[in-house]
Amino acid sequence: MADSEPTDGQGLTGRKSAYRLTSKSLLEPIIECSSVSSVHTEDDVVNNTQETPQTSVSFGSDVTLAQGSPLLCLGMARTGTASLGAALNMLGIDRVHHGMTTVREDWQWEILERAADATFSNLPSYTGKPFTRADWDELLCHYDAATDIASFYANSLIAAYPDAKVILVERDIDRWHQSIRVLFEPWTHWTIRQFAFICGPMARTKSAITNYKLAMGWTGSAKPKDLLKNSRAAYVKHYEDIRASVPPQQLLEYKLTDGWEPLAAFLGKSAPGPDVKFPHINDAAEFERDKRLHVKYFLKRMARDFCSPRVWIKGRKKCAAPKPNV
Repeated sequence: MADSEPTDGQGLTGRKSAYRLTSKSLLEPIIECSSVSSVHTEDDVVNNTQETPQTSVSFGSDVTLAQGSPLLCLGMARTGTASLGAALNMLGIDRVHHGMTTVREDWQWEILERAADATFSNLPSYTGKPFTRADWDELLCHYDAATDIASFYANSLIAAYPDAKVILVERDIDRWHQSIRVLFEPWTHWTIRQFAFICGPMARTKSAITNYKLAMGWTGSAKPKDLLKNSRAAYVKHYEDIRASVPPQQLLEYKLTDGWEPLAAFLGKSAPGPDVKFPHINDAAEFERDKRLHVKYFLKRMARDFCSPRVWIKGRKKCAAPKPNV
């Protein structure tokens, strides 16, 4: 599916967005409209005519604040986080934060970069200032659950939300290590790093620098070439830290092959009938396809801004966080 052009100079304020988690594509825009004037392409029209799916991750300026702590799904990225997110949707937990469904939300990367700088002491940009519940609420007050990219911040999130329920999915370390290469291996190449660091600001996003900091910080690496070598030990430590920090009554050790019953029981939900299959989405091929779509999206946005007289005269507008209705 073709990716749509961004609205001209608009953040999320005044816009409603929804993304579906499907077997076709992890990120598939189904609604994008603005209450202010904006520029749309033919792709936008196609996207807006699609039927709203049963399983969706919805986000927009009309959301209300989540009550209490979010559900923390802290199994590491590439352990079935998208499938788990889709399963939560099917159990009635609608607003699930996942890295791929929020990759184009520029304001979120501002928060996630600050969180990385506060969390990982091996980063040159480390601040040493704790990232508090109030800080995390800037992002997660809009969501009922967090998964995928949240796993990099597991220790910080557990400290910020000590009463939160935690779901922990662990994958065989060898299979995980092969899968995580799609996230970590590109950063070991100097040319890719320079391209990302130059083009990121030109495309008005901090997604590249933040993802780099997450990879370096979570693995405890001093040099990019050590990322893959250090990732195994970081994976083991990740699960040890979570098990040591979360009270047993708040922790569900879960495998996606366990099916609906233990997950539904942990969440106090009714399990779907035996004819409802547990979702399986975002395999390696789907991830690579969606990653290419995101790169294309940001390159088009960068090129459009570069050629826009409005940008050169008035400057780029900063995307702000939406204001939820309380």
